[in-house]
Amino acid sequence: MSAVVFKRPSFLSATVLRTLWRHLMHSPQEGAEILLEKLGMMQGPMVKLAQLTAMVPDLLPEHYRKRLLALCNQSTAMPWGVVRRCMAGALGSDWSRHFESFHPTARFAASLGQVHEAYVHGGKKVACKIQYPDIGFAMESDLRHVGWMLRFYEKWSGAVRTQKIFQELCTRMRQEIDYQQEAQNIHMAHTFFNGHPFVCVPDVEQYLSTKTVLTLSWLEGQPMDMAHLQPQWVRNRIAVQLLHGWYVPFFSSGWIHGDPHQGNVTWHDEGINILDWGCVRHFDRSFVQSIGPLYQGILHNNPQQRHAVYAQWGVTPLNAAICEGLDLWTGFLMAPFVQEKPCSFSEISSPLQGKAIAKQAMTLFRQGGGIIFPPDFLIFDRVAVVLGSMIMSLNARVSWANVWQEINKK
Repeated sequence: MSAVVFKRPSFLSATVLRTLWRHLMHSPQEGAEILLEKLGMMQGPMVKLAQLTAMVPDLLPEHYRKRLLALCNQSTAMPWGVVRRCMAGALGSDWSRHFESFHPTARFAASLGQVHEAYVHGGKKVACKIQYPDIGFAMESDLRHVGWMLRFYEKWSGAVRTQKIFQELCTRMRQEIDYQQEAQNIHMAHTFFNGHPFVCVPDVEQYLSTKTVLTLSWLEGQPMDMAHLQPQWVRNRIAVQLLHGWYVPFFSSGWIHGDPHQGNVTWHDEGINILDWGCVRHFDRSFVQSIGPLYQGILHNNPQQRHAVYAQWGVTPLNAAICEGLDLWTGFLMAPFVQEKPCSFSEISSPLQGKAIAKQAMTLFRQGGGIIFPPDFLIFDRVAVVLGSMIMSLNARVSWANVWQEINKK
């Protein structure tokens, strides 16, 4: 009897593009299903890009957005035979003796690994995250494709110079496949949020964790894609808790969880669980301290104050067109947080408005000779966009200016 083999298809970018082209005009729904199937067979950067794209409301047709959003935890799972070999390779051939029970079917399957529900001796429920075999090789293959696409975009657009973007993407993606590094991130986050009234972080079961297997305490919670069905006050609470969970560590300790998609968070009656800590970014203190002056420059419409921040970041070239483009984009990102009257994100910074502003900003960046974004800004911008999209999907109505002030006091 032949062994079960789990093959991760590589070089699928062209297949995905052909699928989109063939089905977009003829059958969008069928195209969305096939796209999910093709991307679900992939792991690594391509799925991450699909997830991030789907997180932004109104950026894609709804049937595409919904199906791509499913990739947060519904990628193709490894069969049980491969799971057993992965566990044996990480914990030894007698790995099963460490567990009272181990469910053979993955509870979640995402871009880099899948999660199994299990119980250790003593009855403690745990989540065992198992990395896909050869994901490092697959990732490097996809990163080469992404690098090619970024270089093509740079030559075609002329608005953004992409080398530092690609370097930052490579650093974050390679970080995410090191489960020992993730365990250290979790220890740091667990210490930071220890005793917190509403942000929960899992414990690491160190003796059952390696570079490719990470075993954590199981945190019960509801998926984020069900939160929009809750009463207004619950949605408001979850939105505020998300902002605290992401930005309080940034302002107080200079680090941020870099991957705030809905598959990495669950919610319960008291608060939120932040589950996946593979991507954590540490910032220069000067960048953290610059966000306050940037906010004040937006609040009081002081262009000199804003432009001084861009210079401090190291934005190049720093000319009138580049500054004007950055003013448009940072103003859009921070617009809700200058509103004292309760409102939703979509009322102040709607996706359609965001697309129009992004287009204007790119035109200005092109006129300015092509912007080079500092690495610190890239991950901060990503978190702001994706976290804002999560909050937008909740349709929460809060005084965001008050939330901002509260976060900055922590």
